[in-house]
Amino acid sequence: MEYCPYCAEQILKPTKVCPNCKKSLDLDLLASMFKMGESTKSDKKIKKKIWFREHSHIIIPIITLLIGFVSGALILYGVAQAEFLTERSGYKAKIGELQKTIENNEKAAGLASQDFQKQLARMDEIISVLDGQLENISKVIIFTRRFSGRSSIKPLTSADSAYFVRNVRYLNRLFDEQQEKLKELGYENIRDYNLKTIPNILTYEN
Repeated sequence: MEYCPYCAEQILKPTKVCPNCKKSLDLDLLASMFKMGESTKSDKKIKKKIWFREHSHIIIPIITLLIGFVSGALILYGVAQAEFLTERSGYKAKIGELQKTIENNEKAAGLASQDFQKQLARMDEIISVLDGQLENISKVIIFTRRFSGRSSIKPLTSADSAYFVRNVRYLNRLFDEQQEKLKELGYENIRDYNLKTIPNILTYEN
């Protein structure tokens, strides 16, 4: 048995590091260091070797821990990057769906606008036909009033009376055509009005 020159603990002869004080027991290395002197490069290398041997029980775990931290950080970064790419692809898919929805809504809005424009055009046409009917009725009223005994402008001859009757019948045909047009336009609440009886009451009396 031998003893450590630093702490005086018993050590085995081939031991290079004291298990108690952790000092280097490489006596040959120490002797060569003292022989070469402290200022030489070899001396510095030997000192580094001795220092590393003495502190290897601390340095190696620290290096292992650092490697573990770096490896863990790289793994976490890779996982986060993969999750980011997955989420981004999901967002892109959602954006594509939203764009399709917007396009469909725009198409639907365009179709609705076209339908609304058609309805407005149909209503304008219905109003125009109704205005024409109103004008025809006004003309018929004017002609029928001329047959009244109190009218200042009344037919003086049978030819004048026939002329008035022909005009009233012509207006009646226009009124009937306008009624058919309203039916084609789908005018609601339409009633089957006509002026067919008016010419029958138009008679001339001297």
